[in-house]
Amino acid sequence: MKKNTVVSVIIPTKNEEKNIVRCLTSIKKQKCNDRIEIILVDDGSTDDSIASVEDFNIRIIRIEKNQGQAAAQNLGIINALGEYITFLDSDDVLCLHGLRWRLDWIMKNVSEKLVAGRIAGIIDENGNPLGSYQAILNPRYTTPPSFVSLETLRSGQEFPSQIWNILFKRNFLLEVGAFDETLRCAHDNDYIYRILQQTYIPFVDKPTVYYRLHNDNLSGRLSKTGFRYHP
Repeated sequence: MKKNTVVSVIIPTKNEEKNIVRCLTSIKKQKCNDRIEIILVDDGSTDDSIASVEDFNIRIIRIEKNQGQAAAQNLGIINALGEYITFLDSDDVLCLHGLRWRLDWIMKNVSEKLVAGRIAGIIDENGNPLGSYQAILNPRYTTPPSFVSLETLRSGQEFPSQIWNILFKRNFLLEVGAFDETLRCAHDNDYIYRILQQTYIPFVDKPTVYYRLHNDNLSGRLSKTGFRYHP
């Protein structure tokens, strides 16, 4: 890996042969390709996902028996070389500059530990736009203020909570610790809550990721994307 690797993009995947190429291509379009390390963690795929991406210059880590998304993300963190780390679901797509602006922001705001952006939009199986994330996911979702804290959530506001919107400094990610591998769903909600117990999350109203809804993930996405404070 190049010495000037700045950011590691960790992609947990399982049986995403249909979408993984589009996911990786969206990263390659970020205009900072020589500063990106892509780590694809294959969590026991039984399709041809890995064979379909052999031409991409990425690191591939194989888990022979499915361990769950949290375990795949933890393995990616352990192997990441970047000073900054972000995550991307293998059926989603980074919007143009969705990584670039976060990297620019966190390198400029050197005292901050992380930064989050907003969902770029919702797309269907073929990449067609479905509408705003509020209309599709939850009409109560609001645009966060300049930061999100536990106090913000206590006020009753609700926000999309996907971990994919956030870029982390590696050292802070290691301070928060590993994702809870006993949680087979909503582990990112748990992780964000642990973050907010330590610090606030700076928010910039710029787009990051297009989230794909399809038959395999629709019910899961609708149930897991929201973060609501529960005392």
